[in-house]
Amino acid sequence: MVRVALDLLGGDRAPEWVGEGALRALAPDPDLEVLLVGPVDVAERLLAGRCGVGRPDAARCALVAASQVVEMDEDPARAV
Repeated sequence: MVRVALDLLGGDRAPEWVGEGALRALAPDPDLEVLLVGPVDVAERLLAGRCGVGRPDAARCALVAASQVVEMDEDPARAV
């Protein structure tokens, strides 16, 4: 099993394209597990009905709550 954690808010077209790409990657690879990291409200809105309970890939797709965000203009060392 390969486990990959993805930042839902990372990237130019986030979170839509990050979430879509993660879900597309699950389909052809039964050995892939995806952890989507980000604010719960964003993740739930984006993935409603597409990932989680009741889905065949439910055990391989999980949301990891991130309560804080490092903005683009912040110094990463100071933000954490």
